[in-house]
Amino acid sequence: MTPQAVLACKVLAVALLLSCWRSAAADCLTGDLPCWCQQAGGTYRQLQEPLKDTCTFTFTQNVAGKGVQRTFNVFLPAGYRFAHKYPVWTHMHGVYWGSMDSISQRMGWNVLAMDATASWDGLVGSDKVYNNAIVVYLQSTPSPYNNPDQRMLWNLPWWHCSVGSCVDENINELDYAETAFQIIMSKFGVDKGKIWVTGTSAGGMMVNYLLCKSEYFQNTATAVVDILGGIGESFISQCT
Repeated sequence: MTPQAVLACKVLAVALLLSCWRSAAADCLTGDLPCWCQQAGGTYRQLQEPLKDTCTFTFTQNVAGKGVQRTFNVFLPAGYRFAHKYPVWTHMHGVYWGSMDSISQRMGWNVLAMDATASWDGLVGSDKVYNNAIVVYLQSTPSPYNNPDQRMLWNLPWWHCSVGSCVDENINELDYAETAFQIIMSKFGVDKGKIWVTGTSAGGMMVNYLLCKSEYFQNTATAVVDILGGIGESFISQCT
């Protein structure tokens, strides 16, 4: 085969790959959120009112040689389509219990905090936000889907226990957050100039930790707000 023929084959192969990718990206109709979620690799979950339906991502993180299930929720705008570029608002929660027993009893069905806190925090409660941005809700450990009776909190260098509940100090939260951000940035139509990150209480601490230690986060986030979080005094000197 001549060099010209080899080059032509390579060009054809690339063209076919691009054609397949474009075809896959165009398979879902505007606003077909279950389809867009599945195409991105998530699981679309229809939740009961007043909660919003969510696209849940799950992956396994290596923690001291053991596989730990990590999750996060994505709330897509009602008219989402991949070709449009949306702002991304990512929020990191404070400490809470995995299950909402009293609320579940009142509602008559099992309400998990991971599914409810995004609405309570106001991230998806406002239609102005919900219909114009991709809202991402990161989730600490342990997984509320496997451990609904556990207290949820982040593993930070200066803090990893709350009211007698502690998380595994081997958990790498930087790796988890960076993995989640990479999935969002690569699988959805995002405006890379509008990547907003907030954190409340312990979630605010998590935001500061990322700002200190994650070069990827520093280069990706365009606006960051810590709400009632702060940073451990012993850790301040370690910020890069």
